[in-house]
Amino acid sequence: MAVSFSYIPNDVLQPLFYAEVSNAKAAGGTASRPSLLVGQGLGTAFTAGIPIRILSSGLANTLFRPGSMLARMVRSYLANDPICELWVVPFADLVAGVAARLWALVAERGLPRPLAPAERGAPGGMTEAELAPLVERVLADTPGVWRDEFVAPVGQLVKACFYPEFKTCRDSFRACEADGTCRRQELARARGRISGVHCVDCPHWVALTPEPHARYLAKEWRSAATEFAANHGVFLPEDFRAFRIFLHQLARNRQ
Repeated sequence: MAVSFSYIPNDVLQPLFYAEVSNAKAAGGTASRPSLLVGQGLGTAFTAGIPIRILSSGLANTLFRPGSMLARMVRSYLANDPICELWVVPFADLVAGVAARLWALVAERGLPRPLAPAERGAPGGMTEAELAPLVERVLADTPGVWRDEFVAPVGQLVKACFYPEFKTCRDSFRACEADGTCRRQELARARGRISGVHCVDCPHWVALTPEPHARYLAKEWRSAATEFAANHGVFLPEDFRAFRIFLHQLARNRQ
């Protein structure tokens, strides 16, 4: 079968392998092939869950704010396909919304009174009836699909903000059951707590620095030492320590 070429002459006599690529039967580009991105935006210039046609990175920055997840996604996508038909479905930044409402609640209620150096204080608490409306305020506007996932950690954050200060640990992190097991030191349980093995208001968060705290906890460990070593960041989360130190200092700055 004869094969015709557009660029290779028919009278070439030098033996060699010749090939060329033709786009004659390629797609004509008339069919619409839109692309869709789904992500989080910041600000209030969009309606969550409603698709938006995006024509440029500048428009994405305007709608979702520079540096947001969606703005960065759009910039990267258009860098690779600048002439595409691009749509996005934006959602609010759930974590930023929760943080803003928690901060507003702290500003309204104030933080617990700081203890004087000679005071020991006493552990406090909240009933479910007291805690539930505060959690609901912080979770306002959180979509139902995420709400159940946020209830427990938000409740712990609210407690961390409003439980009174005290200086003697409850020791619940090392309390054992009748069978010798320590529930607080179970990995699955610690994963569900923003404060790991400790209470959210444990004085150790502020009184101890990371290395002495880790040594102290390892000494009091009732479960396998290898599990503590392998999951140190779960049992003793340093981001929560930073949060507790921030609240501790903020309460003193506001006196």
